[in-house]
Amino acid sequence: MSELKRRVLVAGTFDLIHAGHIYLINEASKLGDVYVVVATDDNREIFSGERPIIPQEQRLEIIKNFIEDRLIDYGAILIETPIMYTVKNKKLTAQTA
Repeated sequence: MSELKRRVLVAGTFDLIHAGHIYLINEASKLGDVYVVVATDDNREIFSGERPIIPQEQRLEIIKNFIEDRLIDYGAILIETPIMYTVKNKKLTAQTA
């Protein structure tokens, strides 16, 4: 029987990606297939009270390109609902490379 590969969820706003984001994703990739959730502009504003500096589609594209360049198995999505709700209800569907 083949061993199931782990799925590792990494979530954040990734608004101005920095070394900590890179480290987090690289470390997560050592544990299994990485699924990155990028908060939407509206969620960022709800939780921080501020609009993001970089629009959501650009943040998503930056994350996808970063992961793809490192040949990491992944999926990346924008999320409309709070992350705790999504994970609790197992409704996460990612667009893979």
